[in-house]
Formats: sequence, structure tokens, C-alpha cells
Amino acid sequence: MLIAANILGFIIAKWRLLAVILGGILLMIVLFAVGSRIYRVFNPPPKLNEKQIAVAQKAIEVEDRKQMIEVLAESDTAEHNIDSNIKLAEQATEDAKKSYADKSNQELAAELNRRAQQ
Repeated sequence: MLIAANILGFIIAKWRLLAVILGGILLMIVLFAVGSRIYRVFNPPPKLNEKQIAVAQKAIEVEDRKQMIEVLAESDTAEHNIDSNIKLAEQATEDAKKSYADKSNQELAAELNRRAQQ
């Protein structure tokens, strides 16, 4: 009990110092988060993976136009697939909302309960 009272007394006596320390820690966390976001904005991930880079380097060395075009097409397709997957997910969500719109509350509750128990 005496130890707890001493700790509480220290906190009460030094509350300004503790507030400054906690504020500094919070500021460092915020600055780190903002800095990492800014870093990602100015240094985006590469559009080619390691395998594609190796194939592209070999194609550049031997001037294989067909292989270079294939690597670039694969890269464009990968980016397109990411965009189309997002659009497909949004479309699926809209379709699901439409399919559940005409069901009663009891049917919706039964479906939710069935999924919760799985």
C-alpha cells in the first residue's frame, strides 16, 4: 500500500513532466506514421517482380523484342487485374444487396444466424 501511495504521490507531483514525456512519445509515433506514408507515396513498389526483371534484363541484352513486349504486357495485365478485382468486388456487393432487398427481416435474421454458426 505504501508503494502504491508513493507512486501516486510521484505522479501527482510530476504530472507536468509526465505529460511532456507522453506528449513527446505520441508526437514521435505520429511523425513516424506520417513519414512512412510520405515515403510510400514518393517510393512506390516496382511494377515488375524479380522474375520479370530477370527475364527483361536477358531480353534487353539479346534485344529480344518479343520477350520485352511479353514482360510489359504481363505487368499491365497484373495492374489491370488488381483494378478489375476491386470493381468485381464492388459489383458483387451491389448484386448481393439487391438479392437481399426483397427478403423479410426473419429471412435475413435466419441467414445471419446460419452464417454465424458456421
